[in-house]
Amino acid sequence: MVPLMIRTEHLIFNAMLKKFVFIAAIAAIAASCSKEIEKTVVNNDENDVNPASVVFTAGIDTKAAISGSAIVWEDTDQLTLWNGTQTATYSTTDSGASATFTTSDSFDAAASYTAIYPADGSASFSAGSVTTTLPAVQTATDGNFDPAAHIAVATTSTTALAFHNAVAYLKFTVPSGMDDLVSVTFAGNNSENVAGACSVNTSSYALTATGSATAKLSGTFDEGHTYYLAIAPQNFSKGYTVTIERTSDTYDMVSNANVTFDRNNARNIGDLWDGTSLRIKIGGSAIASTTLLPQTLENENLYAAVVNLVAGNLTISTSYTNLSIAPSSGHDYTDGGETSVVSSSYSADKYISITADGTYRIIYNNSTSKLTIQSPSTFVANKSVSYNNTVDKINPYVQDVAERIWMYGGFNGYAHDDDISKVGFQRKYTLLQSAANPYLFVYKGETLPRNSETFNSWNTASGTDPTDKANPLSVRGCVFLVSCIENNVYAWGASGTNAKRNTRHAKVTPALDEVMTTAVGQSDNRYALFEIPTNANYVELDIDNNTVVFKKL
Repeated sequence: MVPLMIRTEHLIFNAMLKKFVFIAAIAAIAASCSKEIEKTVVNNDENDVNPASVVFTAGIDTKAAISGSAIVWEDTDQLTLWNGTQTATYSTTDSGASATFTTSDSFDAAASYTAIYPADGSASFSAGSVTTTLPAVQTATDGNFDPAAHIAVATTSTTALAFHNAVAYLKFTVPSGMDDLVSVTFAGNNSENVAGACSVNTSSYALTATGSATAKLSGTFDEGHTYYLAIAPQNFSKGYTVTIERTSDTYDMVSNANVTFDRNNARNIGDLWDGTSLRIKIGGSAIASTTLLPQTLENENLYAAVVNLVAGNLTISTSYTNLSIAPSSGHDYTDGGETSVVSSSYSADKYISITADGTYRIIYNNSTSKLTIQSPSTFVANKSVSYNNTVDKINPYVQDVAERIWMYGGFNGYAHDDDISKVGFQRKYTLLQSAANPYLFVYKGETLPRNSETFNSWNTASGTDPTDKANPLSVRGCVFLVSCIENNVYAWGASGTNAKRNTRHAKVTPALDEVMTTAVGQSDNRYALFEIPTNANYVELDIDNNTVVFKKL
């Protein structure tokens, strides 16, 4: 059981935070958990307890669980309480769903109390607020936050205290390969105060920082693990910067977005940037929301997407490095052709004019600094094929070749996904359509399996071919199919073979990086397989030029 490191109740919580796997999750109390502080009878014989002081018991009225673990108090928890005239530090040696808090200080019963967690002997209290410190340097805690930075307050006119979170969190994950991370520092781009000396309103629980324009998380970080940095909740109208310090380098992740970090919520920025890989985003009034222009599978320098745009300004920029990508002069582009662009300091005035609503293809080549935009009038549509759909009994059946093409054959032992009834079809071995070229389909992943199968000649109406029967065909191969409804569909098989529908299988054996011609249709070509080269983990199928190539990346 992991001990609870926070004290909160009645939280309005992002559903994302309910995925926390640690007990100290600030989402934990979202399930109507409260820590109630009640007066109890004091044991005057306990030497560490001031017999003249009120004893408090903090309990949970409704238990909740995160990933199967209960919320508990930790036996080192401490609170600072104020009764209007006195302050006292209360401690517990209990662990569990409830705990008794006692003090060796003098603390009188009163009509109302204000409490702060974690305990802060330097905190000052007044009607309506508490002044304390949000550490500007916090300690990295695996899957959690620094408990010293989790500020929560409570007030009551009775004997029940319900604590409320006062801070916001930056959430991030250390990516694989980043084994030298030293610290992560957050700062607003308008010099906002985010940590240090602060005050908390005990009615709204709003925390205002006045002491530090940065908040740093330092310590030991593990690859693939998630961490949280506490900051003062507020709006950052000019965005924010996350500085990543590694033993080998220091660099910034910059966001110019007008964004609000809400109290009692964690904003997830995902994997920390490695400082090298390029991220391209598109935004402006021409698109509903800012989105990434993904890197294509086939070319690491090529970024492309098919998006819906409206008449307006389209901005293209780099995430983190804060550069605009736009024509060197003006705002126009060559429709359907390449436009030369330059990268310069980000500005909303550097944009491309979109004059008509519709579906656009956007392609950026980072190696050539060329931008291609296909408007609705130049948009390259998907290729269509026609075949006999024997499942739905439609002939001819016309289908757009889009999204994916299926690898089919004994290479994967005819395994199939659970939701696909036909054997041999697995999504992980499909070729995905390129956003830059709708005629190009790409597989990029694990090394392809090479299970072997053997074919003999078949008895047909015309008899048995004795030559084929005496020479069975062994192959570790596949063909490419337009659909997974069955293997009798439009296909791309090997060309130049003696394959015969329902009579004879054949194969070709390409070498890695060798461009092979495909035979297309729904006939003999479906029985002509490509022998998958050893160690192949990349396949490109061009359905315009009817070629295929297997590679090892």
